[in-house]
Amino acid sequence: MARHIDSTSENVTEIVNETLDYDLTRNVDRRFICPICLGIMRKPAQTKCGHRFCSDCILAVIGIRERTKCPVDNILILNHSEIFTDLAFEREINNLSTACPNREKGCDWFAELKLLKEHIKSCQYDTVTCEDCKQTMTRKTVSEHKSSDCLHRIIKCEHCEQEMPEVDKLKHQVVMCQKFPVNCTQCGQTGFMRENIALHIDEKTGNCPVTIVHCHYQRFGCNFMNQRQHIVHHLTRETEHHHLLIINEMTRLESRIVTMQQDFTNQLITSRAIENKLQDVQRTIGMNDAVQKIFKENYSGSLLWQIDVTSTKNRLFHSPWFYTANPGYRISAHLDLAGYHDDFDSFVSLCVTLEDGKYDQFLSFPFSGLCQVTVYDQSETHTKHHHSTLLLCHTLPHSSHGISASQDYHKFMKATEFLGDRYTRNGTVFIEVKVMQAAVSLSKT
Repeated sequence: MARHIDSTSENVTEIVNETLDYDLTRNVDRRFICPICLGIMRKPAQTKCGHRFCSDCILAVIGIRERTKCPVDNILILNHSEIFTDLAFEREINNLSTACPNREKGCDWFAELKLLKEHIKSCQYDTVTCEDCKQTMTRKTVSEHKSSDCLHRIIKCEHCEQEMPEVDKLKHQVVMCQKFPVNCTQCGQTGFMRENIALHIDEKTGNCPVTIVHCHYQRFGCNFMNQRQHIVHHLTRETEHHHLLIINEMTRLESRIVTMQQDFTNQLITSRAIENKLQDVQRTIGMNDAVQKIFKENYSGSLLWQIDVTSTKNRLFHSPWFYTANPGYRISAHLDLAGYHDDFDSFVSLCVTLEDGKYDQFLSFPFSGLCQVTVYDQSETHTKHHHSTLLLCHTLPHSSHGISASQDYHKFMKATEFLGDRYTRNGTVFIEVKVMQAAVSLSKT
């Protein structure tokens, strides 16, 4: 009987009774034989009437009954309370001399029964089972089996060098191995690796004579299909037909080229028309820009100046320029938040300066004029009290450096009043500078 050897699960006598085909049970003293199982006693137990049995055998006879009879003399015995483990008798059994159960296979071991268990663990003639393939064999052949016979040993495919269990080799080579030699299933040719079969039967790159392929002139309209080995005959037989197909295709291509040339010419004409329109639009945009520039330039003789006075770093402010007329002088205003002081107050001062203008060559210099400067009341009252002052701009000379050299600041209004809630709102002041009178004289060119 094949078995896995477990040093903790088997009693010595269990090993003996599993192999009843040797002389120990036939020649042993009958007092060591269990009257119930007729094998050498395992873990002997003694009843109150003096008879001995295997512990498991007598307990199986008693079962769940309260009392039972001794299987030998029928004397009533109580259950477990009248059955005792007989350790001395077990030692006698273990001291019996016995041969190895595998002696008929060639093992010459002979010793006391108590040593049998350890011997069986290493007996080279004992029957064991391969853990991988479950095949039985003697222990001494296990090494050879695992290296050469076991179906689960790891091997390499001789074609692709891939490792696998021996049991999977056939499936691998028949189904998956790309290096395995196969025959073409269409023409029967041999000597192909599986990975090259697809190339062999491919319609365009292959050479299998029975693969169905199209005529070489398919692109010109020939729809003939047959095995590759018959295509040459078709090409020879249908030469005139193929030439006609080529001529028809060339005619079609020539017509297509003419059409494409016409389309290209039309597109070129359209492109040039679009280009001309773009140039017209660009010219229009240029004119509009010039007109916009003219309108953006101020020729009204007045300027509404918005000043942000929230910055504590600035005390000087410079207005955008404007012209007194068209043609006229180009002037700008300048304001100093702390331009004048007396013993009691600080005053805002203001001046008007002359800048280089595009009409200066036609005008007379120095410039003289009267300007009205108005600070608008921004309070929420119904009655507005705008602060207005007339400034006499007297004999401002022409300057070639952009701003007239003479900058006469005029005492304007108290700084506390200027920055107060009436005239300053959200940090912003609105001032109108208006030229009331300016002498414009055109010089002779």
